[in-house]
Amino acid sequence: MHRRAPFYEFGKFAWNLRRVSRELEGDPPISPHPSLGAAIFVVHGIGTQRWTDTAAGLHSGFDDALEAIATWQEQHGLVTKAERLSSGHLPPPFILDGYWGDYDDLEVTFPDDWASFEDRERQFFSGVWQRRVVSAKRTYIWFLHQQIRLLSLRTLRKVGILTWLFYIPLQVVAFTALTLALVRKPVLVTRFLNDIRLYLDPKGIVERAIVQRIDQRVGEKFMQLIGLRWDFRPLSRDSMLSSSGSPIKFERVVWVSHSLGTVISYNVLSDLLHLADLFQAGGDNEQKEGVARFRAALARFVTLGSPLDKVAFLFPERLTPWPSEGRARLLDSGDHVGKEGEESLREWWVNFYHRLDPISGSLKSPLITLGRPPANIHGRKLLSLPGLAHLSYWTDLTILRFILGRTYGKELLEDRLLKPWPSWLLGLLQLISYVITAVIIIGTAWVILRYGPDLIRSIF
Repeated sequence: MHRRAPFYEFGKFAWNLRRVSRELEGDPPISPHPSLGAAIFVVHGIGTQRWTDTAAGLHSGFDDALEAIATWQEQHGLVTKAERLSSGHLPPPFILDGYWGDYDDLEVTFPDDWASFEDRERQFFSGVWQRRVVSAKRTYIWFLHQQIRLLSLRTLRKVGILTWLFYIPLQVVAFTALTLALVRKPVLVTRFLNDIRLYLDPKGIVERAIVQRIDQRVGEKFMQLIGLRWDFRPLSRDSMLSSSGSPIKFERVVWVSHSLGTVISYNVLSDLLHLADLFQAGGDNEQKEGVARFRAALARFVTLGSPLDKVAFLFPERLTPWPSEGRARLLDSGDHVGKEGEESLREWWVNFYHRLDPISGSLKSPLITLGRPPANIHGRKLLSLPGLAHLSYWTDLTILRFILGRTYGKELLEDRLLKPWPSWLLGLLQLISYVITAVIIIGTAWVILRYGPDLIRSIF
């Protein structure tokens, strides 16, 4: 229990940057305050999103995570650090959204073009835009095609006979659910599944331009967080991020992404890493200084519920592999998380997945890992259902504590080590997930057979 703070202790709780003091109290005090230099960049996944939604949810979870870390520190005799946490002097870090979910708004996605258009052009291209990016029928047909691909002989050779046979009932259920959604609630198709179709398989010049702009917006937002343009030159004061009217830039950033956002983040990071190598070799001194700042600031990469392995299998052309030297350099800069067999795990890139999350998985594809997989860690929130587990990462205290610890650094925010679970436990979880999924499939099939004809008659 924490002591009640009297009302006259003004500014006791640094719940935003305006209230953060210039130094962190303690023995010894730390100056400048770590919150002024550490930040999180978060890229959301599919579905209806609003600006700051993801960042606000993450910030809310961090409050609980900080309490849990403070309790752990007290139990292990780290009194000074625990006092800093419990007194509110070390708040959740600054969080910036790499927001891209409003790509269907032409004015927002291409503001320069919009400003130069006449009224007739605005109306015309807005109509073209909506026809290309908001089409439930196009998305439905595209997903049917992907289902057929998953049942092909190529997939059988790749995943094995048991997994391939398991795909068949899944596809039956998926087809039924998708068809009912198209007929009764097409907005579910356009708001959720269209994001996947558009990014992974864009058709035509308009859709490819949108995908490129999504990547550009995410990349520029990250670079703005560390005070740089995409060409690794310093931002002007007017172009920098600001907080309470003052420009800000950060020295240490953890990049966090979820679901389809992990694919976008992977590609954007690849572009930035390739550019960094290019400017390091042939840029001027200002650009080389920017490259050094970029490499030093990008502290960690965290993927949650990532489908990267599946994308590498189905859409390899939609991924741009990282430069091999950059991948090795970043991996070698990571701390140790523990051991997996005889191999020591480094954690510059940590991938959290869940056996009950069909979208996620352990990332091992050579296309994306270049032979050096990230630390693949199973989520600790076990009480979840298939599908819903895809959202469990945001409320998993173990994951939130890990992100916080890597944002501030273990010297400042010491916490328990994060270690992979043993293979026998992962195997047991896999078996449990198969049983639960089988029950759901059988139950869904029974409902379809029992009530499907009546439902179809009521629709038509």
